[in-house]
Amino acid sequence: MMKKNYTPQWRLWLILAIQISLFTFTHAQDTGGGDLLVAPLPELLKSEAGLSIESAAKWEEIRRNELLELFRDHVYGRIPESDLSINHRLVFEDREALQGTAIQKEVVLEVCSGDDTLEIGMLIFLPKDQSAAAPLFLGLNFNGNHTIHPDPRISLTKSWVRNNSSLGITDNRATEASRGASSSRWSVDLILSRGYGLATIYYGDIDPDFDDGFRNGIHGLVDPEASKREPDSWGSIAAWAWGLSRAMDYFETDVEIDHKRVALMGHSRLGKTSLWAGASDERFAMVVSNNSGCGGAALSRRPYGERVSNINTSFPHWFAGRFHDYNDNEGALPVDQHMLMAIVAPRPLYVASALKDDWADQRGEYLSLVYASEAYKLYDPGISLSFEMPGVDQPVGSGLLGYHIRSGKHDVKRYDWEQYLDLADRHMNSSGSPEYENPLTMEWIDERLYGTSPRLILNPQLEHRIWQQLDQGDSLVIQGMELLGRSADSILSLEPLVRKMTGKRLLGVSREAIGRLTTLSLAYRFKRDERHLLKLEEELKAVCNFNNWNPSHFLDVAEMACGVALAIDWAGEWLSPEVDRLARKALVNKALKPGLGNSGENGWITTDNNWNLVCHGGLSMAALAVYEDEPQLCADILHQAVENIPLALKPYAPDGVYPEGVSYWFYASTYLTAAISAYETALGTDFGFTGAPGVMESAVFSQVMAGPSGNYYNFFDSGLGGFHSLTHFGLLSWFALRSGSGFDWGAYGNLLEQVRVDMHQLRSARFYPVHFLNLVQLNHENQASFVWPELWSGGGEEPIVIMRDRHNSTDAFFLAAKGGRAADNHGNMDAGSFVFELDGVRWFIDPGNQSYNALEQIMDGGLWNRAQDSPRWSLLTKNSGGHSTLVVNGEEHLADACAPLIRRELRAKVPRFTFDLTALYGDNMQMTKRTFSRLSNTRLRITDELVFSPSTKNLSWQMITRAELWLEEGGVKLQQDGATLYLRLPSEVPFEVKVVSLDPPPLPYDKEIEGLKRLEIHWLREDFQGNTAILNIELDSKPF
Repeated sequence: MMKKNYTPQWRLWLILAIQISLFTFTHAQDTGGGDLLVAPLPELLKSEAGLSIESAAKWEEIRRNELLELFRDHVYGRIPESDLSINHRLVFEDREALQGTAIQKEVVLEVCSGDDTLEIGMLIFLPKDQSAAAPLFLGLNFNGNHTIHPDPRISLTKSWVRNNSSLGITDNRATEASRGASSSRWSVDLILSRGYGLATIYYGDIDPDFDDGFRNGIHGLVDPEASKREPDSWGSIAAWAWGLSRAMDYFETDVEIDHKRVALMGHSRLGKTSLWAGASDERFAMVVSNNSGCGGAALSRRPYGERVSNINTSFPHWFAGRFHDYNDNEGALPVDQHMLMAIVAPRPLYVASALKDDWADQRGEYLSLVYASEAYKLYDPGISLSFEMPGVDQPVGSGLLGYHIRSGKHDVKRYDWEQYLDLADRHMNSSGSPEYENPLTMEWIDERLYGTSPRLILNPQLEHRIWQQLDQGDSLVIQGMELLGRSADSILSLEPLVRKMTGKRLLGVSREAIGRLTTLSLAYRFKRDERHLLKLEEELKAVCNFNNWNPSHFLDVAEMACGVALAIDWAGEWLSPEVDRLARKALVNKALKPGLGNSGENGWITTDNNWNLVCHGGLSMAALAVYEDEPQLCADILHQAVENIPLALKPYAPDGVYPEGVSYWFYASTYLTAAISAYETALGTDFGFTGAPGVMESAVFSQVMAGPSGNYYNFFDSGLGGFHSLTHFGLLSWFALRSGSGFDWGAYGNLLEQVRVDMHQLRSARFYPVHFLNLVQLNHENQASFVWPELWSGGGEEPIVIMRDRHNSTDAFFLAAKGGRAADNHGNMDAGSFVFELDGVRWFIDPGNQSYNALEQIMDGGLWNRAQDSPRWSLLTKNSGGHSTLVVNGEEHLADACAPLIRRELRAKVPRFTFDLTALYGDNMQMTKRTFSRLSNTRLRITDELVFSPSTKNLSWQMITRAELWLEEGGVKLQQDGATLYLRLPSEVPFEVKVVSLDPPPLPYDKEIEGLKRLEIHWLREDFQGNTAILNIELDSKPF
């Protein structure tokens, strides 16, 4: 019989007591609530130099950045420098999602390094019918965006996914079986009902969550030599946080999302990610940590739950390599997690735990928040959190901080979201619409105004650069300067301008004055040809002695003021004192004084159309030119301009579609860009206008709206011409200079050769001197041809969609279609209409604009009356009958009704765009949706989805064309310029085809277009079975 080793019980208790005593003495810190730590917490409010941090200013100046660096060095790692380029691509949009309650989008973030691309998919839900940009919650998900909601249209991720048989995930690939599998964690309906949007990204799209040696995802793109990692190289949590910041980059471009009110929410390891992302990127307005535990919200020095050694062993790829040094050695860490949460201050922060989630150390998460509150008290001394653990399902909060421990396990529940939304309501409820600085006072201007001329667009630095380029033999600058001189020479023989009105306008004279005055003044500055100076003085005397510049049509005043202002700024030092005084007095008395303050003639001050930009732009240049003569008046003019220009920037949003059409984009943007340049050279600021949503993107709009023929889609009062003209290249150079995008120098050089032969192009570009100053600033080596997007769309007041071939040769496929509202400025009843080019022919056209003056003589003010019964709608160019759209019961569209772009499906094999035309028909239709689908390189389908109302009697499907037409079995054949197009009609319901000649047009004062006709396909309501119908009409160059 073996003898047992026996130790008296009292001796065991004694040994245990001594061990606890020694542990407590050497390794533990009492937190004040009876909680033990393995080592004292580092001091939150003491800098590395030993300075006590006693104010928010000192916190931000010293301690916050110190802590960020410590976390980069010891915990999460440092993001390496890289030359990545990142593009945002909308691949799907449904503006009637979730039974019409939401806008649903999918955006791909394309991260490019050389020839390699990483695609990160983002799913976005936004509340519909918001009056302003929506605040939004952003979070990463574990299994793919398609698991958030069962909608079958949500893309399946192509990235590696952790196998999960309960979710139907096998072979590390997402499957249809997992659709909506995680929807319980994302209370989409609740979030939307509270007025917030939701955006989510599958975290594996950014970086895979397994120890792959950092060879895939963003690590593989940025760190191709993963074997050379440093101790502070970034781990996967830092990579996922980086991805959240790239989502924020996109939000800053989406005008439907209030990027200043974006809250981060993360669960578990993704809660760790949300805390690090929120700490390192201050753009996030609020941070939520849900059950994030070790390396997230929980204190590392607490010997409970998951420990540093556990997490580094199980997930060696999550953190920086140096973090592994603290396995079982947490006391050596120079930081702890309360410091991470403190970095978020003073933004709202919510931490949540779960009762059955001991591994996350609920008490450690709460204590961390309590200690972090010391930093928050620097901003709000009233913040106070007790060390006592809150009760289960009893949320607590103080100021910007919130916490709860929920009953249940490690998960995200609707209850959690309710608490997060409550905190957001308290602290993210103010709208964050674009803000523009307007510090304009006389004192502010006196401190900043460039003291000498030239200071409008041209300044001494730019002038010196031009002389250098000329001396160095820069061929394009020499060629441009030669054209400027030739243009100035061509003016010498012209008679001085006279005040000759055209109807109610002096506009033609003002525009001619701009061309003459700017050309002569800039040419003299560089060529010193006395003939140019004498002619400049002659023209200035002529226009400045006009009795007025026609303030009843203030565009005339603004354009004249612009020309005179630039002339005296660029050549004023050589003008005779008499002419200089005359010009300055004219600017004051004929432009600035009439342009200040509201009056019957100054309604343009607060409008949002082209008048705003032209008038404020022209007057701004005048005020900057003569500021020393009338400082208070000029300061008031400039303040008025900077205060109201933002109103006219809104129509550019969100994607750069200018709602008045391409021709008015040229007009408005010419003055906007000139004014911004003048603000920059004279005052050193653009007042934030360059960054307004859609402004920079509008340069792309000006390109894609041109078909392979070179003719524009001329909707509203636009013309066909202007693409790649001198004016267009001049504007494109301004945008390229600020965006860093390429510029097609080859095409521009070819144009200059044409202009040398055809001087009319040069004389018609009245802003050529301004555009020349933009062009000379571009780096000539930044050569890049425009890449034609096969699919492009822009939202806003007049949504536009484009389908085309990337090669854009003259025989290429091109569709441009629109929605919008007829009652908008310069509008027509053209919603649902389109133009179509194929095989070198524009088969279906828009009649475009016509002379305002001639129509005003006949219709007087009726031309500009946009009421439903206005005579405006009798015009062929304005009414439904002049456009390729759908007409119901023979009635015109409702002028004030809007047809939005409701769906964009760009990722499909058959891309399609859908407009909702329902409102155009009032009671005559219950629903009307028009979809454009590209079926092949040559085939277009137009689908009208209809729900009839009791008032529906008949339908007329219209196409406006100049082609010859033949009725064939099942459709119509069209021929024009040696090409053929076939139109196939649906055969299920009887129809009648009519061809109505529009040459001559219906009214004697309608626009005449040779060979114009309207193809009409008619259906009777009584021939349809039931209350619904789908009409598919296809176009193809090949017979059906």
